[in-house]
Amino acid sequence: MASRAFWNAQDPDDPLTKALQPPLDESPEERAVRLREQEDAQRVSKEIDDEIAQARKAYDRRKRAIKILLLGQAESGKSTTLKNFQLQFSPQHFAKERAAWKTIIQLNLIRCIKRLLEVLQEEWESSLQTTTASSIAKGKGVAGRTPSTPGVRFSTSPLNDHHRRIRMRLSALLPIELELMRKLLPDAANGSPRDVCVRAGSGWKGVLAALSANTSTLDAPALPAPAPAPLVSALKGGSRPGTANSQAKDRDRDKDNPSAVLAACRDDIVALWEDAVVQAVLKKHNVRLQDMPGFFLNDAGRVAAINYEPSDDDIVRARVRTLGVEEHHFTMESGALPGTEWYIYDVGGSRGVRQHWIPYFDDVQAIIFLAPLAFNLTLEEDAKVNRLVRPPPSLPCPALPVSPFSFTQC
Repeated sequence: MASRAFWNAQDPDDPLTKALQPPLDESPEERAVRLREQEDAQRVSKEIDDEIAQARKAYDRRKRAIKILLLGQAESGKSTTLKNFQLQFSPQHFAKERAAWKTIIQLNLIRCIKRLLEVLQEEWESSLQTTTASSIAKGKGVAGRTPSTPGVRFSTSPLNDHHRRIRMRLSALLPIELELMRKLLPDAANGSPRDVCVRAGSGWKGVLAALSANTSTLDAPALPAPAPAPLVSALKGGSRPGTANSQAKDRDRDKDNPSAVLAACRDDIVALWEDAVVQAVLKKHNVRLQDMPGFFLNDAGRVAAINYEPSDDDIVRARVRTLGVEEHHFTMESGALPGTEWYIYDVGGSRGVRQHWIPYFDDVQAIIFLAPLAFNLTLEEDAKVNRLVRPPPSLPCPALPVSPFSFTQC
């Protein structure tokens, strides 16, 4: 007791004690202000201590968590492996992201349609021929016809006007794809990238989930249109008030609502894909859309439905390319270690980003390296170079250490 009283006793000659003592001529108002400031300072100090304690607990919890690094070249299946892992061991976390994957699957379908339309356009352009005077003299026309005027252009393609009309109607999907890609990758350069790309850490799943929630109210059947204006008014060039504005609003709304436009184009998509002439054209141009990542044309009738909800298999098959390093944090709900926290790092596989792999080798419990079984894949930087071949000196190759992980070299 004596020692405690000794340490608690204030020394009147201590400079700190003198500095903390209130002024002798302090008024009641100044005393109230001083006490209030002391209470605020103590509250801020307590908040800082609580934040430090929480940060320490989070650090200790993160140190005990299991960390896995997913490596491999582009399109080797890293994201697919991650989705299968979440589906098996964290189904609730997997279900929360279902709304975001719906838009990705719709984008994949639009990408396949866009590629199909490009092949049809190439077929029309390559089959155009121009008649000459010699061909007329020889009686050689085009497509069984004998034109009488030189310089007339004919198409020898088996595609007819029915295919052209379908192509024109499906072209309405292209602005939707461009608008959604701007939302996913707002800092991308002009032009649409080859794949559906997202930047790691951009919160793209939240953006797509909010977009899907906002457009779900737009999927309801439209109200019956009002009766048309009288014929006299139409002949005079008159129109209903607000018609142009309402059409502009509908176009802007459709850019953010792929479900409605896909549902309107559903029959055309199915008819074009199942057309025997179109399949023959694809075979002629040596194009196999079935080998594209994120191929959903065989399921177009289901994916393009207005009330479409993605299945687990659809989400696993969905293709999205990650730019950068994305951290996935979830808690295992089933399996041998329920309740265990997991951190899985999905690292971009392009050669230009492999220098970013190095910091993530520290403090990981496992490294999973994936390699595709396809041997005919080419580099994104140069479509003439196989991915299994070292790049020529003209292509940039990041200088990576030879050890301890030699596979990170180009």
